[in-house]
Amino acid sequence: MTDLNTYAPPESDVTPTNKNLTIGGWLRFYQVTNYISLILGSLVAVGVCIAALFVDDRFEKQWDLAALILELSPSIIYSFLIIRVLSTPQSHVPAQIKKYIGNYVAASILINFLLRYLFSNELITDKPTTFIGDLIYYAIWVSYFKRSKRVAQFYGQNKTQDQDQPVIQEEK
Repeated sequence: MTDLNTYAPPESDVTPTNKNLTIGGWLRFYQVTNYISLILGSLVAVGVCIAALFVDDRFEKQWDLAALILELSPSIIYSFLIIRVLSTPQSHVPAQIKKYIGNYVAASILINFLLRYLFSNELITDKPTTFIGDLIYYAIWVSYFKRSKRVAQFYGQNKTQDQDQPVIQEEK
């Protein structure tokens, strides 16, 4: 008589497929923060434009409204682009997201230097925000998309090693 453990789950030779993978963990957090950035940035931009139409003295100088919208635009644009591709489980998506993050930081830095120039020439009243936060954002998320096991599993970066090779089963 063989001793069967009735509490152990049955074992199977079938390997599960990655079709029912979902975004979770820090990848879900990244998705939510991009949604928040897109929604809040858009609401602020639209709200300020509407306020500028109804309140004449809202901005002290001619370029203040354009400077505010220009400062918000990289966050809105790149959040939209990232959200559009983030849920697509294809192997090229992490590289595409890293490219979007790099372009976002580059655009933010260029806009920041332009706004600092306008501020130093007294064409706008508000000093632009610093871009150090954007550099930290870049460092954190690009390293996450490079090293994360969840990213590799969800986007199929490890698929070429495991699933592209034919499976040879031994006969017993």
